[in-house]
Amino acid sequence: SSHPGSVAVMKENGASRTAILALHGATPVFHRLPDEAKIHDVGFCGVITARRRKILEELGQPFDVSVLEDWDHAHVNTFFNRCRIVLNLHAREEREIQQRIADAMASGSCVVTEPLPAGHPYPEDCLVQTEDLAGVIRAVLADDVMREATARRAEEWVWRHFRFEQQVEKLLEVVGV
Repeated sequence: SSHPGSVAVMKENGASRTAILALHGATPVFHRLPDEAKIHDVGFCGVITARRRKILEELGQPFDVSVLEDWDHAHVNTFFNRCRIVLNLHAREEREIQQRIADAMASGSCVVTEPLPAGHPYPEDCLVQTEDLAGVIRAVLADDVMREATARRAEEWVWRHFRFEQQVEKLLEVVGV
């Protein structure tokens, strides 16, 4: 499973072996575009649920929050490259691990996210997790050195340890193929 909550459900229903595997990872379509200027303070790409809309509206007051509702990978990669921060918001109250995190890291972007579920695969120094989105975004936007260092660490880590083909290999290993 890619979701810790579903592992608990599987165990409750008698599964003897369970594992948390993120069934996503870095793919070559997401990469750093060195000639793209950072024209957006904060960017979010994804389905705008009622929960996300509320958070984005609240954040939109003090910050330039740009939203992209486009699923073309090349467009999303360009958008991520144009954002100082890529925001990760959960669709519902339940914490999830989303593909956008790996995509943003692969594009060389700094990710600020709501807290992720226990067992998530990302190193703590490769993204910024917080309950206080507005306060942390303000601090990250003000610290160019920290923001770029976090983005560089994340980009290096995701390409070294979290490529999509590596995740597929882990899945095949777990199922014994």
